Amino acid sequence: MRPDLSLIMLTVLAGAGQGLFIFLVILDSLALTGELPTTFTYAAVFLSIILPSIGMIASTFHLGNPQIGWKALKMWKSSWLSREVILLPAFLGFAVLYLYCLYAGVPAPARLIVGYLGVLSSLGLYLSSAMLYAAIHYIKEWANPYTVFNFILFGLTSGGALCLALIQITGLGAEISEPVTSVLIVLGGLSLIAKFLTYRYNENLYVSWNLRNALGINDPNIRLVDTGAAYAHYNTTEYHYPVTANVNQTQQNVVLFAAFMVPIFIWSFILMVNNPPINGALSILAAVLMLAGLLLERKLFFTQGSHLQNIYYGNFRKKPVKNPILTAGTKTYPTPAAVLRSQEK
Repeated sequence: MRPDLSLIMLTVLAGAGQGLFIFLVILDSLALTGELPTTFTYAAVFLSIILPSIGMIASTFHLGNPQIGWKALKMWKSSWLSREVILLPAFLGFAVLYLYCLYAGVPAPARLIVGYLGVLSSLGLYLSSAMLYAAIHYIKEWANPYTVFNFILFGLTSGGALCLALIQITGLGAEISEPVTSVLIVLGGLSLIAKFLTYRYNENLYVSWNLRNALGINDPNIRLVDTGAAYAHYNTTEYHYPVTANVNQTQQNVVLFAAFMVPIFIWSFILMVNNPPINGALSILAAVLMLAGLLLERKLFFTQGSHLQNIYYGNFRKKPVKNPILTAGTKTYPTPAAVLRSQEK
């Protein structure tokens, strides 16, 4: 699939803002005996509002006709898109109300009720955003449990990275920074494992079709000589994004390295070294690297999604495979002859 910058920004920035808000509310609830510094709480809640707002504004550029975009609300009973459209403003509303509670000095129990309503809407938004893609069964790279876990894990981890950066900048004590750093190392490790397993899953997802094995002719010189009117239109430009295997593998390695491995190393270093100026700079670096890596990760998420119609248009995956007609079929991938026999029955 061709990646859309507006959707990349929406899913990454909104996810980070939601994760930051979740960390803020949890820290606020654990600090009832001693209020969190206003510098940290205001910075955190402002950032958790600004990032999803930027993503939401960017997403409007993805709409073909923004004037009727509100109609997406009508299908909330059956559409994950409608649920996402409802939950994103709901989350922002709770976050703004939480900010007002901080400003007006609302007692902590009432403020936390608003905060945890925002957390629930945030979790629902993670699920809706992920299921919007995981429910598309004919794009197998998306229609799997990894999609949901990745959206939630990456959002929480990137939000936690921003939270730790704010903790270090505002000078909160080690009694807060150390637990947050430890949680981040765990979340970062889980995210790294989940993304690595996702890439492995997609590599072995299904037999790749090409002209030779689609026709059952193992002639290396066979090629498409007449593209006709099937090419250079919306379906062939939006649902197919050509990229070489080497470039794809390189970008995957960059994602694993920049978004997860380096931040985990930095957080481990911060946990061992008690030097506020250095830790502040390193925590900012880790957050920036993670967000940049996740932007590339989300781009790859879209480009690696192969629409089923690509088989029809001849946009096959560039991966050497055996001819399924000349090899034994499996239960998951039967040979075309076996498919014909089952249809005759």
